[in-house]
Amino acid sequence: MLESTNDSETESIESSGRASLAVGQSVAALLVVQVIVGFVLSTRYHATLAGAHADVQAMRTGGLFDRFLLGFHYWGSALLIVSAFLQIALMLWAGEYRRPFHWRWIASVAIFFLAIGFQVTGNLLPMDRHDVQTSLIEAGIANGVPGIGGILHAGALAGSTFSEASLQRWNLLHQFVIPAVSIAMVVLAILSVRRRGAARSIPWGSLVAVVAGCALSFLSTPTGVAATPYDFNKFEALPSWYTAPLHGSLRLFQNAAPSLGWVGAIIVPGLFAAFLMGLPVISTKLRSTPVRVCFGLFVLYFGMTAILFAGTIAPIVGDQGPKDGMVLKVAPDKLDPAAALRGQALFNQVGCADCHGTDGLAGDVGPSLAHEFKQGRNLEWLTRFISNPGALKPGSTMPSFGTKIKLGEIQDLAQFLLRPAAKS
Repeated sequence: MLESTNDSETESIESSGRASLAVGQSVAALLVVQVIVGFVLSTRYHATLAGAHADVQAMRTGGLFDRFLLGFHYWGSALLIVSAFLQIALMLWAGEYRRPFHWRWIASVAIFFLAIGFQVTGNLLPMDRHDVQTSLIEAGIANGVPGIGGILHAGALAGSTFSEASLQRWNLLHQFVIPAVSIAMVVLAILSVRRRGAARSIPWGSLVAVVAGCALSFLSTPTGVAATPYDFNKFEALPSWYTAPLHGSLRLFQNAAPSLGWVGAIIVPGLFAAFLMGLPVISTKLRSTPVRVCFGLFVLYFGMTAILFAGTIAPIVGDQGPKDGMVLKVAPDKLDPAAALRGQALFNQVGCADCHGTDGLAGDVGPSLAHEFKQGRNLEWLTRFISNPGALKPGSTMPSFGTKIKLGEIQDLAQFLLRPAAKS
């Protein structure tokens, strides 16, 4: 059904269509150049626990050309995410999810999510502390999905724990799988545009994108010290800027129940992706205004959860390394065995075991707490942390318990976590 529009709205829609084509040129150019630059960088990179960090560090401190390529690859990926989202927004406003634009729309939506995949998988490759712990957090979230969580967790880490196989799997996705699918989507978008005879203009968008990527490449990239086995069971990393909306959505649902974090981090984004991919079909039943409103509500939701719940994000430049918040004891705390037993029972009743496993021994969704008593933290610090994790570790994925259980119960939990006998 055709919709009636006034002259100003028609002009706005036509302008959005022209702008979406220009931005689409930018996205295609950035993606192709990123794949090429990534291939060049891969010739100097070894996906091993011993060599990955040293290889990337050599690029960070190497000659101008090395630093330029590394900077372009990182900042170009960030620019690709922003540009791909802008293209979707412009196409949606112009109604370019309907025929005959539907194949270009599907390709553009796919490229947006693939661009995020580029950044997520590439984030692990330098093997900094932040990178490894971030991958563990993401695998832990997947592990919380009822029924298939274990399969997703094992798939993400190529096993039950982080290892060199985990790094190699993410490297495979980053170097081969995502680039191949992305190039296929670019070809699909180009063919769709050419069929409509709209590809004869000078591709100014491509030139602008490459120039912008080159300019950004002179900015420094995030750094960090090399990860060690200590980091293979730690969840201290702050969220990156591009995962802040998902992190905020995760924490929003965790506030309702600790075991529901996966709904905010997986189901809600999945619904957004399904809405975008399904628009060519559902738009036959909906007018433009409800589509725009629904899109706006999704964007508002992710924006507000990022602002209100994500907390502090990792530095965009400089050292991203986790701040562990360790509190060293001057003298050992005097523990109460009876309080520790009460704390153990509470741990398995109030939701702690949902993330950390029975008695804190599993540690799939959250880290294992089997050796928490060795971390140098005292009863006061643990009591404050359980009450309000974000106050001591900004960006922590752990929900607050200060309003859910009484102070005395929190103190019992702290007693349990510091009792070595409970972990033997």
